[in-house]
Amino acid sequence: MHLDKLQPFYAKAISTLKELLREQGLDVLFGRYEQQYKEVTVENTIKILLRCQLVFSARVVFIDIFEKIVLYEMVSHDAKHEIESKDTYKLQLQELNELRLKCGRMYEAGEKVIFEIKKLRADRKGQYSQPFIFKKKDLTLRIKNEMAEMRQLLKVYRLKRRKDSENSDKPARFIVVTDDEVSEREEVRDSNYIGTDLYWENRFYQVRPFKQGGK
Repeated sequence: MHLDKLQPFYAKAISTLKELLREQGLDVLFGRYEQQYKEVTVENTIKILLRCQLVFSARVVFIDIFEKIVLYEMVSHDAKHEIESKDTYKLQLQELNELRLKCGRMYEAGEKVIFEIKKLRADRKGQYSQPFIFKKKDLTLRIKNEMAEMRQLLKVYRLKRRKDSENSDKPARFIVVTDDEVSEREEVRDSNYIGTDLYWENRFYQVRPFKQGGK
């Protein structure tokens, strides 16, 4: 193709790439590409158009990432507020489960943000290999630190015992005592207890009954 005919296509491609990169705060990359593809050729024009396609497709990914960031910020705020509202580490079962549920939502939302950032960095030929900066911080590192901190805080909380139960630092487990259609929870302690509150609550509270004393 004659250069006079190619020039308008080249100019349009390079200006489009400049605007797309500027929109995403990647002006430094444009300077590099402008030097790399400064000669007006068919090959360079095609390469610039391919770069435009990569950056444009990344815009959709960015929108998805920011939607997930908004969700993470919301559930993270809920989990932190729930932690801050507690004035004791011994909680009723409903309170403890609500706290675990909110922390679980925070972990799930955080992992989704991290996954999308990894996907963005891996699928576009290193164009987005630098850290994802959000509010002047590496977002991936910030989320990982926040989730690790929340996991450590969550370990502090324990199930509050009944007033008439024996004092013990070990979590209680429960069996279900049934009499035909009537069933109730009964606290059980033993010297061979292994597990966590949540394990025994899930294992014995809402599962089929078993006989006392192993009979």
